[in-house]
Amino acid sequence: MIFMSSDQIYGASHGTEPHREGSERRPETVYGKDKLRAEEAMFTYLKDGVALRLSWMYDYPSEGRVGGRDFLHQLVGAVEKGASLTLPVHDYRGITYVWEVIRRMEAVLELPGGVYNMGSGNGLNTYETGCKFLETLGYSQYSSQLVKREEQRFASWPRNLTMNTDKIQSHGILLSDTLKGIEICCSDYGIAGAGRAGGMQGGVRSMSRGKIPPKALRICGYTLLCLIIMLGVAAANKARGGEHLVKEYTVEGEQPRHVKFENMPADDAQLAAAWYFKYVGLGQYDMCRRLFPGDQLEALNFEQSQAKDREGRFIEEYVVLDFKTLEPEAYKELRESYESKAETYGYQEYKVVRVHFTQKWTEKALESAPQWGDGEFTRDFAVGKPKGIRKGWKIFELGMM
Repeated sequence: MIFMSSDQIYGASHGTEPHREGSERRPETVYGKDKLRAEEAMFTYLKDGVALRLSWMYDYPSEGRVGGRDFLHQLVGAVEKGASLTLPVHDYRGITYVWEVIRRMEAVLELPGGVYNMGSGNGLNTYETGCKFLETLGYSQYSSQLVKREEQRFASWPRNLTMNTDKIQSHGILLSDTLKGIEICCSDYGIAGAGRAGGMQGGVRSMSRGKIPPKALRICGYTLLCLIIMLGVAAANKARGGEHLVKEYTVEGEQPRHVKFENMPADDAQLAAAWYFKYVGLGQYDMCRRLFPGDQLEALNFEQSQAKDREGRFIEEYVVLDFKTLEPEAYKELRESYESKAETYGYQEYKVVRVHFTQKWTEKALESAPQWGDGEFTRDFAVGKPKGIRKGWKIFELGMM
């Protein structure tokens, strides 16, 4: 999973140096706080997830696309209306051309799990950056009319959202700095020097209301192709159950839980057994119900398991050591029963998966039912493949431990 986070996580942090991934995190805004909570939630369940802390981004306003509140839209709006835009001088942040990020997303897919700062560097304050953007667009002669200095905002505590990107650069992913980014944007859209070409009002009409140039259309085409591929992958994932199993899950809090897979399942039949340990181990009984035929749910009585969880009586740790798909000879005494049930449920085929694992109960569970016990066990799972391609394998028989 790749989560798009934000430089707003650094918020009110002390210091003037660009923030590293391990720097103090003190988000001021609701947006920044929500991004930080989302990061933490992702890494609770997905240790190999990737969080990209992105800076403020922009694209060029073009005909047929709804405008936004990004930096370049605001500047172009000021030019178009002949109005002034007030920009703070005590605000420091990178401002990134969005295509600088998009063009590097293929490389991002190869990143190992972790947090990465991803954005253009910038040594100027926001007011100075606005003046430089206007200069690149060809409006430097109008900058004193178009942008005004905001001296009060952040004066008592200058805001620093700049980010050090050494970590992501070590993986070969380099972005242009903020001033180079606006040059690339102008080149992509073919609008460099628009102000010099037609004055303040004439130039902006060629900019904000012009047709999207061929180079930008090609970029949009590539993006559309990527979206189609992503939708195809999402559909395939949905057909397999819509979730990707990872090696380790940890839940912290009043009722901590831990599920770890020393070895991962080799096929979909083994995966069904793996989901059982993941869902039971994390108390996700609604998900666990989906692993079984509907007529078995009453006997499984997940409601009772949920009640015991609320009382603090549950398995707090599963460590799955390995999976083994058994040959028919290994379960010959139960083969007739398995085949009969598989036929009753209309499965295309079935397999028997043996799982070797350790479990650890909470202290409260051991006090009330010590016969359960901690230790190392094996358990067989008879799993069947339903007809059709959109359904995962079902567990139709839970063996004794």
